[in-house]
Amino acid sequence: MGLIVNRTELKRWSMYVGFILIVMTMQEYLLTRLKIAGVHPMLGGVLTACIAMYEGGLRGGAFGLFVGIVQDALLIGPEGYYSLVYMGSGLAAGFICDYMFRRNFLTACLWSLAVTALTTLLYFTIFFLLIGRAGISELWRTAVPEIIYSVILLPIIYFPVRYISQIGIEQ
Repeated sequence: MGLIVNRTELKRWSMYVGFILIVMTMQEYLLTRLKIAGVHPMLGGVLTACIAMYEGGLRGGAFGLFVGIVQDALLIGPEGYYSLVYMGSGLAAGFICDYMFRRNFLTACLWSLAVTALTTLLYFTIFFLLIGRAGISELWRTAVPEIIYSVILLPIIYFPVRYISQIGIEQ
């Protein structure tokens, strides 16, 4: 779990960065046009959960921070919200997965659901519910479908992340 010291690790991290940029660009420019029930998916939580599951706490937190910075840059809204939430989520998911969970699709589904739900519900509560911009009924119409839509797209993120995570690991 040390610093990046060899070419294979550098290749793996470069592939993660490239994949994150592709997914976040796809989210912003393609998936925002493919709305279901009036919402589009937010894939930052799914990305953070999958990478943290394979890379552990510190690296998961670092990539969560990167995913958050990219998402904060692409979306209009409170600056730094996604960076903080994804960094904390990546740290937690990565450290817990190191000790308690197998690294498989079911675990990725669980953590993707947890991180996406935390991010979406916290955002809705802070920026809509508490200041009176929306009520609980709006939560059921927007936040819940967004969480479900995001987690349904898990396979397009999980399998590439699993592939990338195996680079440089001797079998």
